[in-house]
Amino acid sequence: MIPLGALLTQNLNMMSIPKNLISLSEFLDMKKMFESTLQPKMGKQETRSVWIPLDELKNYLAYVENEASKKGIKVSGIRFHMLAQTKANNQLTLALTSTYEEASKHVDFDPIFSSKEKPATLKSLESDNQKSEEKGGILNRMAPCPVICS
Repeated sequence: MIPLGALLTQNLNMMSIPKNLISLSEFLDMKKMFESTLQPKMGKQETRSVWIPLDELKNYLAYVENEASKKGIKVSGIRFHMLAQTKANNQLTLALTSTYEEASKHVDFDPIFSSKEKPATLKSLESDNQKSEEKGGILNRMAPCPVICS
């Protein structure tokens, strides 16, 4: 039996470094650009970031991959949509949607409403009044910062 610590170390050693990491300096430059260009256009804006609990994010990723896999659809990625809260004025939030690749484009789809090898695109679901009211594979309910962030 392999000790848990050794197993975790082995798994970490097998992980590759993400390709799209940026430096703190780049992050701060982009943050400053947002604050000086986009934020003033939005008016008084409290939300500076959105926090997602790690276990919820992992669960969401596993959920959409599993549901899509059952229907023979390969998830190509996750799209983060910037949205406005409907119950809190001037608060941004994010919604996450799964994507699949079609003709070199990544198309938003909902694996819950998809059928075998036929992704239900968000575009196609907009006109389906019944499905548009049901909970599917779109993730939200993140916590806006600075409310819970330091």
